Amino acid sequence: NVGSDQPISIKELAQRVAGYFPGITIELQNQIRKTDRNQNYIPDTSKAFSQFNFSKGISLNDSILKTIQFMKNND
Repeated sequence: NVGSDQPISIKELAQRVAGYFPGITIELQNQIRKTDRNQNYIPDTSKAFSQFNFSKGISLNDSILKTIQFMKNND
């Protein structure tokens, strides 16, 4: 897993994962203030793609689904 150059907040990621589980709601605690520094982590993947000829393989939503299926099958 190299990462992605597409920014996503922890809040948005939690909401996407919860979207696959009907009835699950997200409760935010210790919310980031607008004055806080960067709210997203975005890795620089350019070197991996240029030097190692990586290609984008799987979307975030597909990755979430595969993880859910793996956990269900290995519980």
